[in-house]
Amino acid sequence: MDRRFPEKKGLTGKKLSEISPENGDLGVDLQSFTHAVSHYMKAPITAILGFSSLLQEELEYMERTIKKVHIRSNIGHYSDRIAENARLLEKMINDLVFISRLKKGKAEPVKIEEVCRDVINSLGNLFHKKNISVEVEKDMPPALADREHLHHILSELLSNAIKFSREKSTIFIGFNNGEYLVRDEGIGISGEIINRVFTIFFTTCGKKSMCTGTGLYIVKKIVKFYDGKIRIESMPNRGATVFFSFPA
Repeated sequence: MDRRFPEKKGLTGKKLSEISPENGDLGVDLQSFTHAVSHYMKAPITAILGFSSLLQEELEYMERTIKKVHIRSNIGHYSDRIAENARLLEKMINDLVFISRLKKGKAEPVKIEEVCRDVINSLGNLFHKKNISVEVEKDMPPALADREHLHHILSELLSNAIKFSREKSTIFIGFNNGEYLVRDEGIGISGEIINRVFTIFFTTCGKKSMCTGTGLYIVKKIVKFYDGKIRIESMPNRGATVFFSFPA
């Protein structure tokens, strides 16, 4: 066993979504763990992506020359899956590194409408693809947080809202009873899993997606930096509303 990673009883057999670095499941602090993982795994992941790219080039050459289309269809599928899973693993490692380096910023009053406008502009293509409109309440009170962190929160919440929204629906951003909210008209979340959505590595996306299950975990971590609170209300097929707040 590598002495840099002490054995942790009870870790074997756990699902990835049940592992909590904050509870010491990894046996080492998160920053040391992610540094080691990123250092030792980036090279083989890069190699996998490189070789899968070369394989695709060879398949394209076969298609152009000897016309082995039926061979390409099978091998091409496997090559695509190899590349997709390698990219997912790479994204997961990058997310863990981001989490390990995440620190509290300077809390100051931020005009949330301005941040909403920036985030909406950056996600414009996603809104356009599903013909989703977005409404932003005017004259919301400023949020006492770091502007960059607030941008990350809204970007993640809006990205999720778009992902699970139906076409030609509306997403609303507003403020009510001391809480900011992002509400969509999407597929909603069942009561059985709503308490797990902020758990690291937990995701409701399909296996073919590029979801790592770290997005809402990061959002909650940022909110807690500023002694804030975050929660979700949802029912299946009735959309979801994420509420978050910061002390005044």
